[in-house]
Amino acid sequence: MLPDEEQILKHKISFLGKINKLYSTLREENELLLQLKNLCNTNILPRGVLLEGKAAILESIEKYSKIKELDKNNEMRPNLGGK
Repeated sequence: MLPDEEQILKHKISFLGKINKLYSTLREENELLLQLKNLCNTNILPRGVLLEGKAAILESIEKYSKIKELDKNNEMRPNLGGK
């Protein structure tokens, strides 16, 4: 192989590694967003959470999980219609 061809091949391999990392990051963040949407009753993300990044998404998931856990007892009780 010529030195130029080797250099081109190294750049291609490096580029593919970066693209692979990018897609795995996107897949991971998409899974987190789906998890957050499932926790929200409205199936809508909280305003601004996408702009704040991954840390805000994880924080929101934790917050909604705690709220759902605390509300679990209320969900078991029948609603007596104010009686």
